[in-house]
Amino acid sequence: MAKVLFYVDDDSDDLTIFLYAAKSLDIEIRLFSSGEHLIRHLEEFAQVPSVIFVDLNMPKISGYDVIEVVTQNKMLKNIPTIAFSTSADKVSVSKAKSAGATCYIVKPHTITNLKKSLQYVISNDWASHTDRDFLISD
Repeated sequence: MAKVLFYVDDDSDDLTIFLYAAKSLDIEIRLFSSGEHLIRHLEEFAQVPSVIFVDLNMPKISGYDVIEVVTQNKMLKNIPTIAFSTSADKVSVSKAKSAGATCYIVKPHTITNLKKSLQYVISNDWASHTDRDFLISD
């Protein structure tokens, strides 16, 4: 069964780069430009993803709020939800963990490292994931 990743980010350049990296790894990807759009799609259960990547800094509904909505939904709470941000400050990491994120990945600076992050995510056994591996960066 193919892995299906959802990625929400209000930055169109980041969405394009993510799509490019995912397609080169033959990963099926659905992109969302706002938290509202992703949440609406998830609530309709049109397609259930293998993993959800969430940019944290978005207008209206923040990534933290998106993570909370996903992890508090009985039907969605077991889907790995990855906080995906350019910053790795302690406050952001702690806030993402408190919201219920499965993992926090600092957005890689190169396509090669982005591909490595995506490969890690799709090959990881999230059921046995520990907090020891919560923060991942280049």
